[in-house]
Amino acid sequence: MQLIDLTLKELQIRATEAGMPEAVANSFTTKAQVVAVIEALELKKPAQLVDPATSATETAKEKVSTDKAWLNKRDAMGRELESQPKTTMALQLEPGEKAGIVESRVVNGIREFKVISGSVREKMLNGYIWIMPKGIMTQVPKQICELISKELNIAANISSKLSIDRIDPQTGKTVRDALT
Repeated sequence: MQLIDLTLKELQIRATEAGMPEAVANSFTTKAQVVAVIEALELKKPAQLVDPATSATETAKEKVSTDKAWLNKRDAMGRELESQPKTTMALQLEPGEKAGIVESRVVNGIREFKVISGSVREKMLNGYIWIMPKGIMTQVPKQICELISKELNIAANISSKLSIDRIDPQTGKTVRDALT
C-alpha cells in the first residue's frame, strides 16, 4: 500500500510516528503535503558523528613519509630558484609602509630568509617561500620576477578599468567628465 492511498488522518498519525510534532502534523490540509514530509523524514538518516581520534588512519611512519615528500618538493623548488639567473627588481611601498630589510643566506643550496624590519612580500612556489623587501632594489630569480610582474600587471589592468579617469567607450570622454 502506498502512502497516497492512506487517509489524511492516517498520514498525520504516520508523520507523528516519524518524529514530527503532533501539532505540526495536524496542521496539514492535503495528503500531498503530508506524504512529501513523511518521505523526507523516512529518507533522512541520523547524522553519524566522526570521532577525530579514530578518523585519521595515518600512521606515524606514513606521516614522516608525507612530511619528507613535502619537504623534498619544497627543497627542490628552493634549489631550482637558487640556480636560476637573477634579475633586479623593486616593489613599490604602499602609503605608511617602511622599506623592508631582509637577511638571506644559502644553506645546502637553499636560500633561507630572515625579516629584520619593514614591509616585505612573500611569494610561495611548491611550499618554498621567497621573501622580498619592499622599497629596495633586490636580486630575485627570473621566475619569481615574472610571477610578481604578472600579478602586478593584472592588478594594474583591473584598477585601470575601474579608474574614474578611464575613457567611456560610449561618450569618448573620461568618466570624470561625464560625472561633472
